[in-house]
Amino acid sequence: MRKHLVDLLFEEFKQMRFFRKLEEQGITFRDFRQINNWDIVCDIIGIPEDNTLEYDFDYINSGGEVRDESKKKPDDNMFCRDKYFGHYIETIDEVSEEQNIIATDNGLKVENEIDEEKIKKALGKHVDWLYKEAEDLNNN
Repeated sequence: MRKHLVDLLFEEFKQMRFFRKLEEQGITFRDFRQINNWDIVCDIIGIPEDNTLEYDFDYINSGGEVRDESKKKPDDNMFCRDKYFGHYIETIDEVSEEQNIIATDNGLKVENEIDEEKIKKALGKHVDWLYKEAEDLNNN
């Protein structure tokens, strides 16, 4: 199972890298939904679903002075996955690209390349960390 979860995260990594490169070239997409394999992996591992959009953050941020009646007041059932996604981003940022400088007839050329084995190893550590976090959540 672990290998499949790593493969799912690697596909998301490639997708994120591709769209980041397009954005660097000035190409942006509106109302475009990327496939979110990371959330799927978290669901499979047992990290609770992020339900923060159901809660009234104006109430939280205003000390209770502002209230949106269509949303819930903060309670013990509120769960945010930001910590876990932040760990994923840190993981891929640490190993995402290496640059090769190549001499050509027209001068030097810089090419970015990814080391699939290195990235999958890092993603495997992230999956292991998620399993540990899910276990800790279930024991509390």
